[in-house]
Amino acid sequence: NRHGDLHWARATTSAVAAILKNPAYAGAFVYGRTRLRKPLDGRSPTKAPKPIEQWRIIVKDRYPAYIAWQSYEKIRDIISDNRAEYMRNKTRGAPREGELLLQGIAWCGRCGHKMYARYKRRAEYVCNHLRSHQGLPACQYIRAPRVDAAVAQAFLTALAPAEIDALSCARRAQQQTYKAIRSNAEQQLERRRYEAALAERQFNRV
Repeated sequence: NRHGDLHWARATTSAVAAILKNPAYAGAFVYGRTRLRKPLDGRSPTKAPKPIEQWRIIVKDRYPAYIAWQSYEKIRDIISDNRAEYMRNKTRGAPREGELLLQGIAWCGRCGHKMYARYKRRAEYVCNHLRSHQGLPACQYIRAPRVDAAVAQAFLTALAPAEIDALSCARRAQQQTYKAIRSNAEQQLERRRYEAALAERQFNRV
């Protein structure tokens, strides 16, 4: 804080994301990660991130690394793929609330742009790219239950009964494994909280 004391706080989503995207986390020194973007309304320029292949300088193994550079690049790809920017990026987006099957992976058969799921009045897939970018009428609206039913039926038709039984067994085994992993993770988290509290007390005592 402003007095120079170390402040201990729970990790937030934004803080964790900033750490994961920082190349220093992988032990690298980097220069030129951003560029100035000129606004159209006469305001001050803003910084915009550059793609990793356009960074000016990358010096690996400059700092003690928490993860390998390959892991860092993989994490960046996952974070980028989770961005649900339907109108600009051809990414899947992270799974979000809602029961529709094709969230983030439905594409318009007329204009070829990504559709988004809308639950305002009724569940439907909407292609709004042409309207947002060119001022044209919305391309199409499709009621989601009809599409999801066809997708589910095609999926079940592709599976033989024996495969469904095997899938059910695998699912149950997966759930048991997940419970064991979650229990272990909760125990580790509790130990880490205890270690963090102990480190805080020791630091303050010193």
